[in-house]
Amino acid sequence: LTGISALHAGPTGSLWMGQLDGTLLQYANDRLRLVRWPSGLQPTSIVGITSDARGRVWVDDGQRLLQRDGDRVRSVPVPPALRASPQRFLHADTRNRLWLGADGHVGVLEDDRFRIYTKADDLPSGQRAGIHEDGRGRIWIASDSGLTTLEQGRFITFGTANGLPPGRVFSVTEDRSGVFWLGIGPGVLRVEPKELDAASDSLAAAQAEV
Repeated sequence: LTGISALHAGPTGSLWMGQLDGTLLQYANDRLRLVRWPSGLQPTSIVGITSDARGRVWVDDGQRLLQRDGDRVRSVPVPPALRASPQRFLHADTRNRLWLGADGHVGVLEDDRFRIYTKADDLPSGQRAGIHEDGRGRIWIASDSGLTTLEQGRFITFGTANGLPPGRVFSVTEDRSGVFWLGIGPGVLRVEPKELDAASDSLAAAQAEV
């Protein structure tokens, strides 16, 4: 295997692997399978893979999204603002919304319609490095500017003013006890959820006063 550009562990135990040349592989039950595509729907490259709560697999080839539902495949166009970004993420949340992050924008696909968030929604500038949905269903985005979450339709970003060290947040995840772990330049940062909750309330109140 060469040029593995995307990995995704599906809810049924399958491991999906995407390659830079558009090849999609599925590893399940100790067998590796080459996934076939209908004519005209072969991805040119694979930069992201995820699966939603309905078991459908989504593949991002940088220009469009391909949805696999069993043997059925359909293409969903990606808005120009979200295409061909060097740093991006793809995530299906528990509400069956699809999150696609790109430089300067975040798109949310719901009911086959994209909502694009920008700086006007308080989305910080810079590259998006990763995404995580916590146990309460909140979406967290790691980026150049820190750690960002969506609260009541607007983004709130935690940075140095809220106790984070300077520099980029590369990744974010959460353990079973609800503690957040951030991948940062100097190493790994442990953050208690109550700290984020308190900072979130403070930031939301400050935004409301503007």
